[in-house]
Amino acid sequence: MTGRRKARRRAKTDAGIRSGDRNSKRSRHFHYERLGLNRTAARIIGVLLVSDEPADAEELKTRLGVAKSSLSVALRQLEQYGLLTRSRRPKASRDSYRLVDNMFEASFRSKLAELTVFGGLAARGAELLPESSDARARLIRLSALYAFMEEEIAAVFERWDARQRDEQGS
Repeated sequence: MTGRRKARRRAKTDAGIRSGDRNSKRSRHFHYERLGLNRTAARIIGVLLVSDEPADAEELKTRLGVAKSSLSVALRQLEQYGLLTRSRRPKASRDSYRLVDNMFEASFRSKLAELTVFGGLAARGAELLPESSDARARLIRLSALYAFMEEEIAAVFERWDARQRDEQGS
């Protein structure tokens, strides 16, 4: 494919994302790509999300029509992120994969730790700059934003946990 054709295709895809076109292939996986997952990993999540049974690598490879190497990299990435688990069915010769039951919740909770880290980095950076510096003011504001987000998200999870306890007790 020529560079010009690739550029037109990319522009068309990007336009689909901006317009919210749900039929655009790229828009279906864009959320996961923004989280640092590759497209194959996003597609694996999609397949396993709607499956009641675990799937082995060969099943996923066939279903997704991807190369074994691409699938292997994506499965390893998802396992490292704690989004899926690997197990072996009784008397089976292959490992099978299943999404962690609370994978989305766990993923969001892991972002909370990142807010703490980035907020701390911004605060430490501000300490290194002169008090009258505009850059220092920006870093102080950024640190305050991260602290605020951390508090608010923690409160959301507290309410979520309480709701889950209430629903399980009903």
